[in-house]
Amino acid sequence: MKYCFKVTKLISESHERPLSFAESVGVRLHRLMCPRCDNFGKNCESLSKMMKDFATKPDNVKNK
Repeated sequence: MKYCFKVTKLISESHERPLSFAESVGVRLHRLMCPRCDNFGKNCESLSKMMKDFATKPDNVKNK
């Protein structure tokens, strides 16, 4: 469980900075074995995509 906390933190940080090779491999391996962390990662990716899509919409579409 303590490692899950570290992995979710790294998943969140991966949207702000590139992870090192060791961090990236560790996260990938852990996500293969841990469905909760994998779901967290998928949710973060979806949220990040939605936010980027929203940020690129024109102002007149955002206000509707």
